[in-house]
Amino acid sequence: MKKILLDANFLLLPFESKLDLFGEIERIVGEPHSFFTTKSVKLELERFADLKNKKAVAAGCALSYLLPKIALIEDAGYADDSLFALAKKEKFIVCTNDAGLRSRLRAEKIPTIIMRNHKLALL
Repeated sequence: MKKILLDANFLLLPFESKLDLFGEIERIVGEPHSFFTTKSVKLELERFADLKNKKAVAAGCALSYLLPKIALIEDAGYADDSLFALAKKEKFIVCTNDAGLRSRLRAEKIPTIIMRNHKLALL
């Protein structure tokens, strides 16, 4: 079973871009999988939810509707560092649009799902 690790920016996509996140990942991965994220990503979403903009609404929706469907992994520190370390150690596929994190993942040949032209792509 494949393990999918979601970054905060990916959890916002269904509410910012009207993307069927789980359906698109299902299409790309094409085999049984489980979804995970980290406590630091949850904290990042909570910080976004405290803002007074469109991202706050999307973050609130992600916290209410998506996080209950995703396994939460305890971690500490900066979200991108935790995602990178977990992906490297536990063989996750990482979903992120963060350019810095994508670069680090690519250097280690860790599979990454990104959004490109309003569709998801596996790199």
